[in-house]
Amino acid sequence: MYAHITFPVYSFQSFTYKIPKKLTNQINTGVCVKVSFRNKTTLGYVVQLSQEVSYKGKILPIDSIYLDDYCIEKELWETLIWTKNYYLAPLGQIIKLSIPTNFNKKFKSNIEKSVSITKKGISEIFNLNKMPAQKKILVFLRENYDKEIKIVDLSKINTNYSSICKILIEKKLIQFSEKQINPFKNYTSHSKVKTILNDEQKKAYTKIANKLNKKSFSPFYLKGVTGSGKTEVYLKLAVQALKKNKSVIILVPEIALTPTVFNKFFNVFGNKVGLWHSRLTNSEKGWVWQKLVKKEIKVIVGARSAIYLPISNLGLIVIDEEQESSYKQENPSPRYNARDVALVRAKLSKSTVVLTSATPSLESYYNYINNKFDLIQLKERYGGSVYPDIKLINMKLHKKDEFQFNRHISKQIINDLKNCISNNEQAILLHNRRGYANIQMCKKCEWIFECKHCSTSLKYHKVGNMMLCHHCNYKTMLSQKCLNCGCEELIILGYGTQKIEDEIIQFIPEAKIVRMDMDTSKYKGGHFHILDKFKNQDFNILLGTQMIAKGLDFENVTFVGIINADVGLFLPDFRAGEKIFQLIYQVAGRAGRRKKRGLVSIQTYNADDVFIRAASNLDLDKFYKIALKQRKELFYPPFNRVTRILFKGKNKKNILQLVNIIFNKIKLHKFNIIGPSIAPIEKLNGLWRYHLLVKIDQQKPYSFQNFFVNKLGLKFLEKSHNGVRISLDIDPITML
Repeated sequence: MYAHITFPVYSFQSFTYKIPKKLTNQINTGVCVKVSFRNKTTLGYVVQLSQEVSYKGKILPIDSIYLDDYCIEKELWETLIWTKNYYLAPLGQIIKLSIPTNFNKKFKSNIEKSVSITKKGISEIFNLNKMPAQKKILVFLRENYDKEIKIVDLSKINTNYSSICKILIEKKLIQFSEKQINPFKNYTSHSKVKTILNDEQKKAYTKIANKLNKKSFSPFYLKGVTGSGKTEVYLKLAVQALKKNKSVIILVPEIALTPTVFNKFFNVFGNKVGLWHSRLTNSEKGWVWQKLVKKEIKVIVGARSAIYLPISNLGLIVIDEEQESSYKQENPSPRYNARDVALVRAKLSKSTVVLTSATPSLESYYNYINNKFDLIQLKERYGGSVYPDIKLINMKLHKKDEFQFNRHISKQIINDLKNCISNNEQAILLHNRRGYANIQMCKKCEWIFECKHCSTSLKYHKVGNMMLCHHCNYKTMLSQKCLNCGCEELIILGYGTQKIEDEIIQFIPEAKIVRMDMDTSKYKGGHFHILDKFKNQDFNILLGTQMIAKGLDFENVTFVGIINADVGLFLPDFRAGEKIFQLIYQVAGRAGRRKKRGLVSIQTYNADDVFIRAASNLDLDKFYKIALKQRKELFYPPFNRVTRILFKGKNKKNILQLVNIIFNKIKLHKFNIIGPSIAPIEKLNGLWRYHLLVKIDQQKPYSFQNFFVNKLGLKFLEKSHNGVRISLDIDPITML
């Protein structure tokens, strides 16, 4: 008997090992084993069993089974295999998503020690009159007998508590106890608020809960206006799932949202909830993974890779804000979309799956109007709150003299902010560009400072006085003279969140502003601390990039300002208009929660753009009508599928040779091809880039994958050819 084993490396190949007789009944697909690989002991996963093999050389035996209590369960294993086949990614790379990097280590969280008085201690209290320090501690412990007293709390009684406790332990008058501290304890506020569902929410809950009680694949789309209380509905569904001994996965699109959602679930489920995203330490991931394997965690709140976690008896999957592009992994492989993987895993595990949004993606909208999802709508904002008033500010009509000191915030928004602050209310400002300025340019020859590794301009960051590439993170000091002509007259143009922050402080000195972007939230717990301080009203203005646009609920926020609604509108991407519409619509929904009416002001230089105008009118029907018509005319999703083939290398000539070989082979099989052409970002990380797009019949989702495997071969993905690498992006979200 033989086992074919894969390793967590970028290779489509599996390796054959002999199964020892003693392990014959224990080896199956999904089992983790120890084997000798490249002269060292390595952990791998069994992907297939066979009675015979054609290879006649020496075949090494499996050393042992690793983790007797863990095997990838059937539904998760089939999900991993589907990911491999659909996205054409090595299985070993996909398995890495399901386990922490060093999962073979034993992780321990911090230990918290508590102290309590024993029965003997209670009876001995009055015999310690000559030892007042010992007696004082025992009296304190007796008075707090029903409370959990941490050892460090005794420092309030006596600073020498440690030595005194040693004596009391020896006399058996007190006892210690230990418990593991949840590593995510600091992410919680412990503010339990009992939510009462309104009639609309109750109907939504009841309809989904009826399916949840059955073991069957049930896809729902919970479409609710911003502030309608979608989270409260799926929180109650999670309660029902656990009552039925089922587990739950809650996917959120941004790491910034995980603390908010995790806190709500922790306050209901306590230590049965785990957190998962890329910012966690290896130790934190290991702790969560081991709790999952022991079946102590029943609910996972996490970003996209959480969909691959080994949670047992899965019954409910929620994809919150399913339209978000962050659910799609761009680099490295596997380039999966967690939303689509969630649907597959729900089907394989016979689970209920709920997609939620106020602004469904066009693909999901198309699916529910064609009855592939059961649509449930929440049309009212929770708690009787009303929609905000929305004003579109056409920046082309504003007088130039309004913009003193290169100001990029209109007088209208400045006044709106002042009114908001004077009423002791809070505001959110969205500007989807981080840094201080977009470019540094020579006034004389108009030469622009670019990254030496990428064909993109360096962005000026005032913090650190440096120029930074937002793609490869190359950084250099702000230049004093032009590298092209030597002129010392240099200017910086464009504006990011840092510059907007400076302008607000300049015109509203009393403002207490906090900025949330990749620069301020990149540190551990950064998102949580910023949002927690804003929630506690330590700040009255939250300024940030798109990470603040969705999922946040602050009832004191009455004003939302969008500094430049045009950012991203003209990118060479068929989804550009959809992304702009969703961003504006979502961030507008942050204003006016509960009893306070909100106001939204949107600055734009393209006030007549159909997507911006539809968003400012909160007109979903108009948006879908226009966008679907455009997509249908151009044969783009949801009417067809798209695959992007990207070619990267240091030599343009070698790239073009391989591009032409692949292009001609695809052309022979009559696929609809766009390109080949230079990628919008021509150079990235020192590599030149070309791409082509292949449009695929919606009814034949695997047709291109089958062609690629059978006619081209996976070797094109596994190895470079004359220094050129190919990557496939099935159902791409970005075309850059």
